Amino acid sequence: MSINLMIRASDLPDAEAQCLWIIRKNLGDEVPVPEIYGWRVDGDYVFIYMELPQDPFIGSLSRGHLSDIIIESQPPGGLFAIIKQFSECFSSLPWLGFTLASNFKDPWREYLPDDGSIKPTPGDLYRGNIIVSPTTPPRALAIIDWAHCGWFPDYWEYCKAAHTCLYGGKWLNKWFPKFLTPWVEVHGIFAEYTYGMGAF
Repeated sequence: MSINLMIRASDLPDAEAQCLWIIRKNLGDEVPVPEIYGWRVDGDYVFIYMELPQDPFIGSLSRGHLSDIIIESQPPGGLFAIIKQFSECFSSLPWLGFTLASNFKDPWREYLPDDGSIKPTPGDLYRGNIIVSPTTPPRALAIIDWAHCGWFPDYWEYCKAAHTCLYGGKWLNKWFPKFLTPWVEVHGIFAEYTYGMGAF
């Protein structure tokens, strides 16, 4: 088991460790710096104990198979190194029970993104899992139910959240765009795949 720890030794002052710690604390994932667990000065050397950066992947937080409710009844999938691999797998799921002709062309596949960014995702972001302040202006206090969290393509959380809303409803059209990038066209394709799998 990997503990994802890297120790950097330097003969520079501990300003580097402090700087990395402040950037991570104040900017989060906006600037890709490792999490700093601590540092120690020993004579002329500084030892920085930091997170070992990982290559991006699509999968569960434990670097295993995806545990999302949409695909949990399907054959295990993940770890995927790139979005195209994930999209290929996801697009194949509705067709698993069929014997397809060799010239079969999936009518929706070309509309599923093959690039973008990979993001940490709660996996069940709908209004029942968002605790909102009773004060004005309202603000999100917490997101609960992280059972299906993982690393997914950037379109995934919007598509799942949109799938739990009324098409013309306020949550989909007013609230979700405040914190999720709308992927309206991709959601239409996502819906075709999930209905084809019987996932919703």
